[in-house]
Amino acid sequence: MRKDKIKTTLPNGDTLTKRGLAQIVADKTNVKLQDALFTVQVALDAVFNSLINGKRVEFREFGVFEVVTRKARIGRNPRQPDQLVDIPKHRDVRFRPSDALVGSIKKRIRAKSKKD
Repeated sequence: MRKDKIKTTLPNGDTLTKRGLAQIVADKTNVKLQDALFTVQVALDAVFNSLINGKRVEFREFGVFEVVTRKARIGRNPRQPDQLVDIPKHRDVRFRPSDALVGSIKKRIRAKSKKD
C-alpha cells in the first residue's frame, strides 16, 4: 500500500460521485475513463454483494461497513409525540470510520479553525 498521500481535487465540487472517483482513478493511473468507470463499478459491486450476504467489508485506514440487526422497539411519531409506533426488527448497514480517518478529519478541522 502506498503511504504517500495522493492529492486530489473533486471534479464535482464538494461531492465525490462514482464518476468523479473514476475520473480520479483514470487521471492517476493513465487509463481511459470508461476503463476506470468499469473498475470502480466492479469494486462497488463487490462491496454491495458482500454486504447483501451479511459479510463485513473492511478498508484499512478508511473504515468498516457491516450489516447489523436492530431489535424491534417502540418509537414515537415526531409529528404526534403522544402516538407510539411499533418499529419492527430490521437490518441496517453501518459504517465505522477508522481512527486514521477520524484523526485526519479532526486535524483538518483544527487547521481550518486556526485560519479563521
